[in-house]
Formats: sequence, C-alpha cells, structure tokens
Amino acid sequence: MTRKLFDKALADFDEAIRLDPEFAGAYTGHGIAHAKLGDYAAAHADYEHAIQLNPQDHSAQNNLAWLLATCPDDNYRDGSRALVLANRACELTGFSNWYCVGTLAAANAEVGNFEEARTWARETLRLAPQEERAGCKQRLKLYKEGKPYRDVE
Repeated sequence: MTRKLFDKALADFDEAIRLDPEFAGAYTGHGIAHAKLGDYAAAHADYEHAIQLNPQDHSAQNNLAWLLATCPDDNYRDGSRALVLANRACELTGFSNWYCVGTLAAANAEVGNFEEARTWARETLRLAPQEERAGCKQRLKLYKEGKPYRDVE
C-alpha cells in the first residue's frame, strides 16, 4: 500500500477515536498504520493504549508482540516482553489463530529459543491460509538457520 493510503487510514482511525475514545480496536488499527509508516514509537503507544483499554484484545497484544519481536529498528525490540504478549494472544485465541502462533514463533526466535521458534513456525504453517504459507516457510527457514525474523520497513 502507498503512504497516502496509510495516511488516510490514520485520519479514519483518528475520527473513530474522536467518536469513541474507549474503542480499543481503533487504537490497534491506528498502531498498524503507524507501524506500516515506520513510526514505531507511535505504533507502540497505540498498541499499549489498546491493551490498557481492553486487556482481552488479542489483536493489540499480538501486534505489540510482533513489533517487539520483529521491528527492523533495534530500539523497539524487546524479545522477553514480546514472548509474554505473544503467549497471551495465543491463549486468548486458543492457539488456533495462525498469525498469533506466528508471532509466538518470532518472539521465541528473538530471545534465541530457536527450537521453540521452529515448533511454533511449523504449527503456523499448518494453520495458515494457502496465500500466507510462503512467508511462513521463509520465517521457518530463518529459524532453522538460527536467525530471528525482521519485518520489512
């Protein structure tokens, strides 16, 4: 997507937040747009706020965990916290959501636990829709090589 579309998404989420400042999902969406634009500090703050508003929001937990595990900017990675959040997102979804399980794999890789990362990456492959499997295979390959995944800017 282009920068223009993400800027539009931010404006739309700003309006959603204005209309309902307690809607955690709007902050999660706002965070996703910020992350796609490379504004990791704003994304982090949005995800934290969404979790504060709704601790049962698996999407906010997962997105913050993904940021903390895979951010291309070293300053925003925190593998230990990512692991806690990813586990929580998986618990909230009964370990049945492919992208939450994928985040758990990435968080394990970030803390150097590549055996666990490979286990969860294989489970992600099993759960993922066909169109997502190539990316899942790419991450599994990295974990087999003892490398963490970095999201693309």
